[in-house]
Amino acid sequence: MHTGQDHGGKAGGTAGFVANRTGDDGNLALEAARQVAQARRERAAGWQWPLFVVALLVIPMIFGGWLVFEALADPGFTAEKDYYKKALDWDQHAKQVAHNSELGWQVAVKPMPVGQGAWRVQLKDAHGAPLQGAQLSARIGALTGGQTMQALAGTEVAPGWYELPFAAARPGIHDVELQFHRGQDLYTWQQHVEATR
Repeated sequence: MHTGQDHGGKAGGTAGFVANRTGDDGNLALEAARQVAQARRERAAGWQWPLFVVALLVIPMIFGGWLVFEALADPGFTAEKDYYKKALDWDQHAKQVAHNSELGWQVAVKPMPVGQGAWRVQLKDAHGAPLQGAQLSARIGALTGGQTMQALAGTEVAPGWYELPFAAARPGIHDVELQFHRGQDLYTWQQHVEATR
């Protein structure tokens, strides 16, 4: 037979058990709210990892796109002009190089002027003597400026000295192609020449 004290003891024990379980004097609603809030925090924290992975994939793509933009925006980044035609004409070019070697002519150049003035080049024969009476044509373009090649005609101003009406817009390396015609002979010369003040 159970007494009231037994019932009271069991009730007190249950209340103590609940209080010990909840840590808040048996307030199960508050404990449940804490559990829900904790679950939400854990769920919210879990979304950060997929975003972190996406960021790792997107950042290199953005950086690569920026590099491509900078490369294409650089005026000095230019493709070789008429590269396909030059490839087709390679045999003719090789013959001209061999003919240049047979002639043995020599070209001496000075640095190009910048801003204003004319540019002089010297032409010598195979023995180092000034070579007179040649007709000079040239194509010149800034190597780092992305500019098209400018066609020019030169004139002989002294024995073996030829002048081109060219002055560079700014200092730098220029791509120069020279052609000297004298009688039946054609001599070609292509080099990079610096323009200085």
